[in-house]
Amino acid sequence: MTAENQPPATLPLLEDEMHRLVDEAQREGIFLRLVGGLAFKMHCERAVHRALRRDYPDIDFVTDKSGALRLEHFLKGMGYTPNKTFNTLSGDRRQLYYDEARNHFQLALQYIPQFPLACNNLGNLELVQGTMEAAKSWYEKALQIHENDMYADFNLGRVALLSNDMETAQKYFETMAAKHPENKELLQEAGNLLKKAGVKNVGKPFMEKAD
Repeated sequence: MTAENQPPATLPLLEDEMHRLVDEAQREGIFLRLVGGLAFKMHCERAVHRALRRDYPDIDFVTDKSGALRLEHFLKGMGYTPNKTFNTLSGDRRQLYYDEARNHFQLALQYIPQFPLACNNLGNLELVQGTMEAAKSWYEKALQIHENDMYADFNLGRVALLSNDMETAQKYFETMAAKHPENKELLQEAGNLLKKAGVKNVGKPFMEKAD
């Protein structure tokens, strides 16, 4: 594919990327409306309050029947790759697409095999798609590369929580806290996750460390 035929690069800020997609869809006559957590943030002034702050890993859209027929071609042209297995099985109700970041991270690993950040990011992409075992493998690889990688311990704790394995989640978060007591942001986030999971006696010490 020549340079002039390359799809446009996705934007790093999720809100900017959302506007890029909606604006282009409107120009092409495709019905595309924002829904989900990011929509709430955009339309509710209170969502900026620190108690309501959230990380939004993806963008959720809704379209009509006509738009659904054109969606794959449109998103490919905007720099996205369809999850073919998921879309084949569930495409009449829901479709998944991811940007070219996966390809870039995998290419980075080809040139720099000892690159834990790329492994963590590949794991995050898998986690967003719900493939937790694949995500876990990438996070574990990041730890094999660099045993003090704070994000790998944190991410493995997230996977354990999503699998309802509270004991393992606690182990990974405590390991992260022991390795990096100075990282207040991650400590607070770990505390928030544990608290939401109902592990109150564990969440509180993390919140105290983050103060």
